[in-house]
Amino acid sequence: MRRQHQGMDSAFEGGKVLFPAQAHLEDVNIPRWVSFISPLIAGNAKLLRRLCIGNLLSDRTPSTGKTVTIVEAIPHVLRTNPTPGSSPALQVAPLRTSSPSTCLTPDELFRMYAPSRFKYQIPDTLSHDYTYISPNGHFSVPIMAKLKSFRVVVATCVASSMLSGVGMSRGHYSHIFTDEAGQATEPETFISIKTLADPRTNVVLSGDPKQLGPIIRSGIARNLGLETGYLERLMAREVYDEMDGHGKTVIKLTQNFRSHFSILKFPSDQFYAGNLEQCDPSSTINTYLSSPFLPNYLPLGKDDREASSPLFFTIDEALVVKSYVPQLKETRDRNELIDECLDDNDIGIIAPYHVQCLKLRTTLRSVADGIKFRFVEEFQGQERKVIMISTVQPSPVHDVAVTRAKALLIVIGNPHLLPLDPLWRSFLNSIYLNGGWVGPDIPWDPQAPVDSHGGYDAGVWSAAEVDMNEYTRRMEDLVVASGEREREGGGDGVEVNANVDRPWRHAK
Repeated sequence: MRRQHQGMDSAFEGGKVLFPAQAHLEDVNIPRWVSFISPLIAGNAKLLRRLCIGNLLSDRTPSTGKTVTIVEAIPHVLRTNPTPGSSPALQVAPLRTSSPSTCLTPDELFRMYAPSRFKYQIPDTLSHDYTYISPNGHFSVPIMAKLKSFRVVVATCVASSMLSGVGMSRGHYSHIFTDEAGQATEPETFISIKTLADPRTNVVLSGDPKQLGPIIRSGIARNLGLETGYLERLMAREVYDEMDGHGKTVIKLTQNFRSHFSILKFPSDQFYAGNLEQCDPSSTINTYLSSPFLPNYLPLGKDDREASSPLFFTIDEALVVKSYVPQLKETRDRNELIDECLDDNDIGIIAPYHVQCLKLRTTLRSVADGIKFRFVEEFQGQERKVIMISTVQPSPVHDVAVTRAKALLIVIGNPHLLPLDPLWRSFLNSIYLNGGWVGPDIPWDPQAPVDSHGGYDAGVWSAAEVDMNEYTRRMEDLVVASGEREREGGGDGVEVNANVDRPWRHAK
């Protein structure tokens, strides 16, 4: 939090970065020769060339190679300025980052970690050759001369504050790449931009404002606009219009390399104007085309809540998940497309509440102890061959949840509760009309148009009010009838006014 305040308080004159407009666009010379590291980018030369020359937003859709594109762009920036020490780049992200270490030496690339992190917290896939460890065994930064010699520095948004803290001059980095910018708050993004950029710095934001945004727990902060990230705010400006600015200020990646098109269809139509394309060439996405598990199951469960917690859980949904897991892990002989059995690492289970994750873990411990149970936020950027969603209650971020699966998506929820949310109603209509519904019959007309403004809960509340009034009337009638019987029969030794409230008195 202090680093964010530090970034926001830094003096910075950069209108084209803070409030970009058409007047800030410049004519540039596009390089004619491009060589690629990743085969996924080989067909997108125009995209790479544009990434190297100006402020750009990469409005990515789920699993479209956004991080690969950024990692590819950084070495390309360096190739256009081959002189050592020129055109260095800074790559930051709200959480952990990927880096182009496969094509850069430890003398060219530096991964900067906060001193508070321990070495065992770094993934084994990342070499420690690209870090600096002080004599006392903690992560640190080298002397300034060595730090300035690196052509690429990779850090989280917060850790990037160490650069200005040790005296790195403004404008040293010609490019600042921010990955997963859609998840960062605007002050988080500005930690690196406002402390290290100058008017000549190129800023590249990569992320998806249609998926998970910044997680703001303070209602006051949300009302004051902190929930709107830097990427989302800029996407609302005219200069970043998806149509007019495409290829100039905005690149929208639409080729999806994760999921089968049946899984992509709804989020593509709902959030991305139907632009998503299925591009995964592997047979993995076709694994369950003829599987009996394709229909989604919607049980009539009951929400429970422990006395010590305000969060809900649903045992009924946990039991349904438990019934699916053994069947999924034993489907090798049932489908000729499945050439190997699933293991726990192929299955992911998403739930909205921590207590539901705990109930699922306890329920499945005997059949699948290695399955990953996570909140939606923790599955961002990840994927599994099979994803099961225990909804408990409608969640507004289900776009992320339904785009994590590669071959099979199973949604488990209450068919009377979920459709109260317009987005879930649209999704469930799509499931039902495509033959994917299992469980009680659908309790509404799936052909009827969905009102995006909602209001479906109004009828539920009205019906509940009628039921409560009827219950109250019946109880009153029972009390009156009981009193009349006591008066007529003399009470049979029972005080007539036993159930009548009396003023409290001290015991004599």
